[in-house]
Amino acid sequence: MFKRVVLICVFLGTIISCTSQQKDSSIVNISVTELQQILATKKVQLIDVRTSFEFTQGHIKNAMFINFLEEGFIQQVEEKLNKKEPVYIYCRTGNRSAYAAKDLYKKGFNKVYNVLGGITSWKNKNFEIVK
Repeated sequence: MFKRVVLICVFLGTIISCTSQQKDSSIVNISVTELQQILATKKVQLIDVRTSFEFTQGHIKNAMFINFLEEGFIQQVEEKLNKKEPVYIYCRTGNRSAYAAKDLYKKGFNKVYNVLGGITSWKNKNFEIVK
């Protein structure tokens, strides 16, 4: 009986902690398919955080270019974006954008979406790229 109670408590504790993390977090990972569906229905704050060379090789239509590796990244973001509106971030594979998402969240952006797989996954799905 004791083992069963402990297991239930551990299980419930996991559910509670997972649920509270989801409610507290303002960083959400989304797929490129989800992003493509969102872009088809509305205009959003979309930023490409890759280098200028990578951006010129092809990017998602209407994406703003703000290089995450460049000094003054946060200042540029704060000047160009509305903190109260959702921000969608992508890079080449989703790594840099994940770090950028954390930085934006720390700076008070209400909702930040990190695009998993980045432009690489976008291209693999044959979604539109502009140069």
